[in-house]
Amino acid sequence: MFRSFYRLLPAACCLLSAGCYDSAAMLQRVRNAALKQQLEEVDLGKYQVSLPRRLDSGEAVEIAIHMVGQLPRYRVKEVTTLLEEKQFLIRSATIMALRDCPPKDLTEPDLVQLKARLLKLTNEALGEQLVEDVVLREFGFSRG
Repeated sequence: MFRSFYRLLPAACCLLSAGCYDSAAMLQRVRNAALKQQLEEVDLGKYQVSLPRRLDSGEAVEIAIHMVGQLPRYRVKEVTTLLEEKQFLIRSATIMALRDCPPKDLTEPDLVQLKARLLKLTNEALGEQLVEDVVLREFGFSRG
């Protein structure tokens, strides 16, 4: 008799708890999680840098980029405020990173190293990891 009771106990618990969830609350949690995962873009500026002439060939290189940061939608207001305060730090760090960039990083197909360096410098200037990715909307370099 006790054996059949223990066999039926899990089934009875499932039947009793079948209607004990709040579908509206579950849907709201899913929506909030989806909103936090949606990324917005924030303009980080346009930069044009002339590198010093190379000693061996005498050619000059000019780099032009338009940098955009991707971040969660709920952080856009916070980052926009921080960008107004710290734009000069980001600008200085970006120009220095472009000047110190090895030539092989500029010819890399996806510019992975350059974008990783710019992402790190941007977040350091902002004081915390707010920007999730850096996108180069425009990228060009010329030799002359």
